[in-house]
Amino acid sequence: ESIGNLVIKIVDYHFQTRKELQYYTSCWVPIVNSYKECYGSGGCKKGVCNDFQINNTNWNGRMPDKMLSQYYPGESGCFMPAKNIQVGCYLNPDYHACLYYRIGISPVDPIFPVYKIVGVDVKYKIEATLNGKKLSITDDGSKEISYRFDGALIPDNTLLGRYMAKVGSTWYDIENVAKRGGPQPFAIGDIQATKDTDLKNHITSYIKYAHGLWYDLRPNKEGHSLNVKYSFQQPGCREIEISNKYPQRIGDINYSADEDGVLYGYPTFHSPITVVINIPNAKNLSTVRITSQVCPEVRNLKYLESCKNCLTEAS
Repeated sequence: ESIGNLVIKIVDYHFQTRKELQYYTSCWVPIVNSYKECYGSGGCKKGVCNDFQINNTNWNGRMPDKMLSQYYPGESGCFMPAKNIQVGCYLNPDYHACLYYRIGISPVDPIFPVYKIVGVDVKYKIEATLNGKKLSITDDGSKEISYRFDGALIPDNTLLGRYMAKVGSTWYDIENVAKRGGPQPFAIGDIQATKDTDLKNHITSYIKYAHGLWYDLRPNKEGHSLNVKYSFQQPGCREIEISNKYPQRIGDINYSADEDGVLYGYPTFHSPITVVINIPNAKNLSTVRITSQVCPEVRNLKYLESCKNCLTEAS
C-alpha cells in the first residue's frame, strides 16, 4: 500500500577547487648605476675586473649605497672599452678607462600572489520530501533514511594544474607561468618571493629573479662620458593583462571565483545519477530499498533543456 510520493532532489550540484600558493610576484623596473676610473697599463684594478663584486666591494660612495638595501642586487662587473683622451683619461695616453657597473631590479606594484589548482571536489545537497514534508536524509548508513550513489561522481579534472592570480580584487586564469622556485624571463613569475612583504620591502635574500632579464650590456660613449647601455626584457607581470578574468566558461562549465579564489563551476548540462535510497521500517527490522535515476537541478533555467533524458527530480 502506498503511503505517499517520495521526491528526491539533487540541488546545488557543482565543482569546487582547492588551490596552493606558489609565490608572490610583481612588476619591476631595472636599476643601473655605473662610474668610470682611469688606470695605467695594468688595466682595470690591476687587471682583475671581477674584484668588484656587489656584496664584498666598498664602492666608496661612487654608487648609491641604497642599491644594497633597497634593490635586488643582480650583477656587477666592468668594461675596458677605450684608452686615453677618448674618454677623458688625459694624464697618460696609455691609461685605460674602466667602466664599473652595478645592475639590479626594483619590485613595483602590482604585487600579487600566484596559485596552482591542486584539487577539484564535487559538491551537492540531497533533499527528500514525502507528500510535501521535508525528511531528514543522510549518507552515513545510519538508521535514518540514507542514500548512496551507484557510481562515482567525477569532478572536472581539466582544472588540475592550472594557475590563477589575484590582482586587486580580480582573479585571473593565467598561462605562461614560471614554476615555483624557477623564475623565467618573459613569464609571469620572472621575479618571485615567498611573501608579498619581501617584495614590498625589498628583502633581497628572499627574492629570486630570472637570469637573462638584462641582455646586450655594453659600454656607451658619448663624447668624453662613458656609461652602460643595456636592454631588458618586458617584465613578466605584464602577461597578466592578456589573461582571462573570472567568471568565465571553461569547456561546458561556467566558473566564477569568490573573494578567496575558490572556483565554483556549474555544469551547463547533466546526465542522470543513479541514487539508492534505504528506508528503515518503524522497528528497524528491515529496510526498503529504492533505486532511481535523478538529474541534478541546473542552476540556470536557460540550461534546463540540456539535462539529458531525465527530469530535474525523480520520485
